[in-house]
Amino acid sequence: PADSAMELSLAQASQGHPVEITGVVTWSQPNGMRMFLQDSSGGVGVEWSPELGEVPLPGQLVYRKGTTQVGQFAPEFKASSFDDQGSIFFPRPESISWEQAMMGLSGAQWVKVTGFVFAAQREGGSARLSISTASGEMIARMAPDSEVSGLVGSVVSLSGVCVVDADEDRRLRNVELWIPNLDNIEVLDSGDLDHFARTSTPLEQLDRFDSNRSFNERLRTQGTVLHWDSQGRIYIGDGGNGIRVHTRQSEQLRRGDRVVVVGFQGRDGKRPVLREAVY
Repeated sequence: PADSAMELSLAQASQGHPVEITGVVTWSQPNGMRMFLQDSSGGVGVEWSPELGEVPLPGQLVYRKGTTQVGQFAPEFKASSFDDQGSIFFPRPESISWEQAMMGLSGAQWVKVTGFVFAAQREGGSARLSISTASGEMIARMAPDSEVSGLVGSVVSLSGVCVVDADEDRRLRNVELWIPNLDNIEVLDSGDLDHFARTSTPLEQLDRFDSNRSFNERLRTQGTVLHWDSQGRIYIGDGGNGIRVHTRQSEQLRRGDRVVVVGFQGRDGKRPVLREAVY
């Protein structure tokens, strides 16, 4: 199983232990030499050899033989043979937070991340989505011919492989989500509504428990500007309560201005914030 490889120490993985896995391909790239495979125990990275033929496509169920080796960040295995057993549904993804992703413990796993798409572009050999979550930002990548520009401004749920980028000393540098195709993206909120028409939530209530509130739901509030800078940081207050606001707008505000803001509730450490806000 996949977890038997992932649980090895790097020293053990380097010894080339034999591995047999039957699982679904969660990510691969035509003519590529890297792929990810997931069975009931978890996911693992696989080095593919051109001698084995064309790399299997995402969604294929395959039986693989190979040996363990040390990957860029964690153990993986090198395929020596495989048997295609047909197509199958993708496994149910594990929902993870930005904090969980950035710890690197979900590397190679099939996961789900929910967030706001604030940018989309072609970059090198992939289409890149920039995602803002309740606690931080991350990058999602897809095939370069994927039409992703229409997702900007939407709240989405993305299923993909959590991929860790590490330096030469295997220290984590960044984590990305690699998505097989557009079918693995669900639009939860297209962003077409007039968000300023929402009922306003007083600042004093933003950090209180509310079982009906979602971190992926826009909130409208208002207050007096206490601080504004050109880096997109605003602090507003009202009646002794305050909150930090993160925005991509550049219109200058002055201390004392009264503003209405709409954004996603999140955290910056222990402090509540409004992310991706407009005003």
